[in-house]
Amino acid sequence: THARTHAHTHTHTQTRAYVRARTHKLFCCAVVSSRMNSVEALKELYAIEGNSTCADCGTEKPKWTCVVHGILVCIECSGAHRSMGVNVSQVRSLTLDTLKPEWIEKLKQIGNRQSNAVYEALLPKDFDRGSVKKFEKRNEFIVSKYMNLKYTRSEDAEMILEERQRRRTRHKRTGTAADTNGKEPSQPTTLTEPVSNDTS
Repeated sequence: THARTHAHTHTHTQTRAYVRARTHKLFCCAVVSSRMNSVEALKELYAIEGNSTCADCGTEKPKWTCVVHGILVCIECSGAHRSMGVNVSQVRSLTLDTLKPEWIEKLKQIGNRQSNAVYEALLPKDFDRGSVKKFEKRNEFIVSKYMNLKYTRSEDAEMILEERQRRRTRHKRTGTAADTNGKEPSQPTTLTEPVSNDTS
């Protein structure tokens, strides 16, 4: 019991630190000095714990990213993320879009495992992740997870909502909903790889 309590406290401390870091934009100021090799870049992202499968449904080798959360998702789940609006989630293709350096760095610093430690902290242990692959369940789960923060601890949810409000205010102030084309002057990188029929 003591070991379990210690492990829970340690994990919660880590996740709190992660949310705090995102809130204060510590992951948003990184600079990538040169273009990354495409195949090596993808392998590097997949090597991060949890990134080899979709953060939401578990599909292998996801090729889309939610740049707000620093996670990798499959093409089907990316559609659900897009439907929530850019103040909640903003998606890009790893192979088709141009990624800003800070987005790539956020993917390296956060990743699926750390993000899920926050957004799925209260998810039932017997939750069937495979059920998310069903069309009628996918959108319901993702909206509950990210927009409604159903599985997030209250103290973390508060910080996330504050960050979301700041993002909304920033978008209104600049007169744009988001960086919709991904083109920036700070050496953006396109992670492309040999053509594949796998669109996950």
